[in-house]
Amino acid sequence: MALRVGGFHPPPAGVVHFGYPDPEEMLELTPHPEYFWHLPTRMEGVNSAGFLTPEFVIPKPPGTWRMMFLGDSCVYQGYPVDVAEVLSRALPTRRSYDAINLGIPGYSSYQGHRIAERWAEALEPDVGVVNFGWN
Repeated sequence: MALRVGGFHPPPAGVVHFGYPDPEEMLELTPHPEYFWHLPTRMEGVNSAGFLTPEFVIPKPPGTWRMMFLGDSCVYQGYPVDVAEVLSRALPTRRSYDAINLGIPGYSSYQGHRIAERWAEALEPDVGVVNFGWN
């Protein structure tokens, strides 16, 4: 009753009601035959494989310690780059730190598994980080 008095009215039957974010503001994704979807390669910062990370350097350059991050929007938001920068400052050695961000909003552990099967051997990561926060 309080909701009705306050002016709330449910949407008509068959109408989907969205809160935040508005669907018009949501990220556009591109279909992918193995992972169901990936980022559009025309999007700024997205590499030719559809991930928000620089183009993959294969084989891994000598002296590089590479981290491969798998996950959903928790990873996509960009903390892998921060990890590489913090390691570079905290452990100043002659090696470089490379963070490969393979996180995509909405991905599940199934998609992460498929991506690991596809990219782990080629990317030669020294460590893998898996973070599927909600999916």
